[in-house]
Amino acid sequence: MTQESVHQPRSSRQRATAAAWLALLAALVLYGSWIPFQFRRFTSAGPAFDFSAIAVLPPTSRGDLLVNLLAYFPIGWAAAAVLSSRATIARRASASLACGFILSLVVEWVQTAMPDRVASWMDVGLNAAGAAAGAAVWPLLLRTGQTLRRCCQQEWIRRPLMAAAVILSTAVLIVGVIPSDFIRTTEQLHDALLRADWTLTLRLEAGWAAALIHRAADAAWFAVIGYCTAFGRRRQGWAKTDALASATKHGVVVACVLTAVQLLCAGHVFRLAEPIWRVTAALIGALFGGGCRFSPIPTPRMAFVAFGMMVAADWVVQSTGSFAFFAADPATARLWAVPFESLWRTPLTHAVREAASTLLVFAVLVSAMRLWLADWPAARAWTAAIGFAVALSLGMEWSQLSVPGQTADLTDPVLALLTGLLLSWTARRMRLGLSAELTRLVERRTSAPASAAGN
Repeated sequence: MTQESVHQPRSSRQRATAAAWLALLAALVLYGSWIPFQFRRFTSAGPAFDFSAIAVLPPTSRGDLLVNLLAYFPIGWAAAAVLSSRATIARRASASLACGFILSLVVEWVQTAMPDRVASWMDVGLNAAGAAAGAAVWPLLLRTGQTLRRCCQQEWIRRPLMAAAVILSTAVLIVGVIPSDFIRTTEQLHDALLRADWTLTLRLEAGWAAALIHRAADAAWFAVIGYCTAFGRRRQGWAKTDALASATKHGVVVACVLTAVQLLCAGHVFRLAEPIWRVTAALIGALFGGGCRFSPIPTPRMAFVAFGMMVAADWVVQSTGSFAFFAADPATARLWAVPFESLWRTPLTHAVREAASTLLVFAVLVSAMRLWLADWPAARAWTAAIGFAVALSLGMEWSQLSVPGQTADLTDPVLALLTGLLLSWTARRMRLGLSAELTRLVERRTSAPASAAGN
């Protein structure tokens, strides 16, 4: 990637796309900042919206500080992308600073009329600083992103299943360590070791059947990782034994790293059964992917569909919690009608973990459905896959209204829709990029013999 390729003049279409992204990100910031949309009424005592009500309050926690800074990073990136690529860093930072300041000022001004929110000038400063920082690092991130995308496209062309295994392993590790509340003292380490469960029994309140399905669904990630690794090695020409050993080693390494990191997290209880189930699932997936004697014809659709069924079974158990259904009672059933309100009312670390795990599950479900419908036209297949994920999520939320002590939430259906749309857009961009990369590889291979013959 040369310096000239990064600083080429940006077309009006690209700048319009950046402006659309800026508007979308601003709308998301406004939505997240004004949940749950409960405003005070105008009274004779004073206006509901009052700039004088904005106080100078420090961040309540380190998480609040990071959220105020990082939430406006994409705003800064989008604002910098709207400008010309030849604009200086100072100009991009100034424009992003002004954009972030105005947007944050509007947010805090409206929050003065919300009883559940506290408006602070410190938040305005942190938001503006985050937007300016996002614009300042935008050229570096652009070059890094372009280089990373080129490497990923080349790796996907050469070894698609191995690339999928690496991506899924990284996602499992990231989701597994959230909220990253690592142990800092010896006393906390002793408490974590005392709370650890060193038995292999399945202990869940829903019973042994629910515990079995729960463990299987948790280990299904590693089954897919082992399957993709073994099948990818077989496609590269490896022998069955070598492919099985490579996939098993990959699953053992990921399971051990995840278990070791979770052991050092204060909010996670170590259970010996978890790594054993994960390694066993990776071995089973490797056996199927390696094409052993008792396995059916190795095909990626088989692994993804089985994984989707296991995750759906896990959702049934976790959402119901009890198999005693009853007629929905409006007095006891609760529905979060505003999407993401339930996440907003939970601690930040729990909300991040919940959202990340939900996004990962929906991404795999949509991808599984898309692979199963590989023979369909792309637009129709993506529509069906997204509709399947949204319908499944809505069905699960509706079933929760019929279970004692459960609540229904519209956050998961919205996340399913957003995940599907993002995957379809990413797949389209990747397909275009892969086509261009394949064209360059073919031209390079055809031009090399011609130049050698000329010499």
